Amino acid sequence: MKFHVPLVCAVAFLLSSCGNSYNTAFPAPTGEEKYSDIIPAEIGGEKVRSAKLELDPATYNGARFTYGESASILMVQCSNQETLDTYFKETVVPLLETGYSSKVSGKFNGVWSARASGSAGRIQAWQNGAYIFAVSADSDELFDEIVGKFPYIAKK
Repeated sequence: MKFHVPLVCAVAFLLSSCGNSYNTAFPAPTGEEKYSDIIPAEIGGEKVRSAKLELDPATYNGARFTYGESASILMVQCSNQETLDTYFKETVVPLLETGYSSKVSGKFNGVWSARASGSAGRIQAWQNGAYIFAVSADSDELFDEIVGKFPYIAKK
């Protein structure tokens, strides 16, 4: 058991040192919000395009919002923790595999988090209650613009 403490500390250090720190500890959406109330209308001069995700409606509800080919926001509501775990492991974590040289993901204190950076740009994904959010951009400037406009993430 004494070996678990150094391992946990090492993982926590990696999470805190991999890229900029962001605050994602905001109240989760109530479900009453309209997408237009929370999703930025424009990023990098590109107007938002939305696409409802083709998911089992009894289990998930979600959409991807894109800004040209350079930036996006993924928003998925899950029916329970088991389905959230499955979606994060099988859909979100694999997003970190292409074009990112620095990446970390995991479930810590019962909450999922992932982030990566590299030649493909930056991505930050996190669990907020029953929701999964993932923001990505191919440049630091666009990523920072999303962070400045999306109400569920902010720079620390």
